[in-house]
Amino acid sequence: MKEIYGKLIPETLEELIEPRTTAVINIDLQNDCCSKGGQQDRVGLDISASHAILPAVARLSEAARRAGALVIHTQNLSLPDHRSDSPAWLRFKMRTYLPEGESDYSPEGTWGADFADEVKPQPGDIVVKKHRSDCFQGTNLDLVLRSNGIKTVVITGVVTQGCVESTARSAAFHDYFVVIPRDCVATSKPDLHEASLKVMEYRFDVVSSLDIIRAWRGARVGVQASLSPG
Repeated sequence: MKEIYGKLIPETLEELIEPRTTAVINIDLQNDCCSKGGQQDRVGLDISASHAILPAVARLSEAARRAGALVIHTQNLSLPDHRSDSPAWLRFKMRTYLPEGESDYSPEGTWGADFADEVKPQPGDIVVKKHRSDCFQGTNLDLVLRSNGIKTVVITGVVTQGCVESTARSAAFHDYFVVIPRDCVATSKPDLHEASLKVMEYRFDVVSSLDIIRAWRGARVGVQASLSPG
């Protein structure tokens, strides 16, 4: 740690993602985003990259649970008859993933709204429901993080240039440290994925999920060694 103006600033990845003060936020890894037959697949978007990150997210989430970090899943939902959509938000949806005439996106209680099998919430995980790209907007996410002493968020999920980047920026504005595992975020637009990662690399810590897992394994070894009789 480095002390600046009387405040401690993490310098290493190990310090940044100390498990007791870190949460993994898996954004919108639902069937409508990641599974064959989901809404984005039906409207012709290429979901292959979004589906491909699921094993890496699952490994990272399990490593977080073992290390003692919090795991949070956000669930993007629509109220019936577009009751959660303002005119501005409906126009945004129509520009991106809800062509005119297409049924609503991820109504609560449907298969499309449910989490993909590979990354379903486990006992002890938390689910945050949302209606906008920014996972903090209109949700209890900040309350949950602060109630559990979280200082760093590790953000995974879809889509890179949308909900992931929106939440990363908002997390920083809420005074959390932000880490992005580059192999755990995806979108149907490769050019926008690369552009968004380039922007986020300038602002946040963008690393491999394997680096995070190794750091947590090292932290567990250190704790076990300190508890062993000398």
